[in-house]
Amino acid sequence: MHGNVHGNAGHHASHHFPSPDRSPGEKGAITDRLRERGIILDDGYEPAEFLDGGMADIDGKFRKADLVLYSPEITGPSLVQKSCVPVSIGGHIDVDKYGQVKGLPHVFAAGDCANHENPPLWVPHQAHMAQLRSNAAAKNMKAILNGKESTNLYRQELSCILDMQDDAMWLHRSEDGRPPFRNIFPRRSKNLILVKEAFERIFLFYLRYL
Repeated sequence: MHGNVHGNAGHHASHHFPSPDRSPGEKGAITDRLRERGIILDDGYEPAEFLDGGMADIDGKFRKADLVLYSPEITGPSLVQKSCVPVSIGGHIDVDKYGQVKGLPHVFAAGDCANHENPPLWVPHQAHMAQLRSNAAAKNMKAILNGKESTNLYRQELSCILDMQDDAMWLHRSEDGRPPFRNIFPRRSKNLILVKEAFERIFLFYLRYL
């Protein structure tokens, strides 16, 4: 996705959020929150070139901007593409549903560097998803070392708290439809900011000391 801010000195700035992957009028938890904040959704627009004073798409359609915040698509590390391991279309290490690198027995990968096998479009690579994948891969490695076969699968899930400073929202989606923490937390509340900060402290303590 791509974001930019339009405006001139002395005038009220209008905020635009272009994305080539969104359909006009598309509704959803994030797009609805953007509209609530007066952000203009520039659906279908994909910058191809940054120019002085703005940007242009592949057809030369110019968008004036005072400030551009650009987030490119995620691709695998160049180190992977230069190595002997098989690489997916997106440039990640090509692994199967057990986390084992295809064609390389006893080699496993998980997280940002590895792809998913036949994933839904919404599933992420990093953060919580990497934790679930790594846990399954570690169990499968242990099984292989003990002369057994890989049997441990990982649950495909997207779960994060969106901090909007004056509001917060729990974005969650999973392949089995199970809610996070049995729905004991609200899906939208400013108090979720405190919950997010608590989770961060817990995970940092776990990584540093356990």
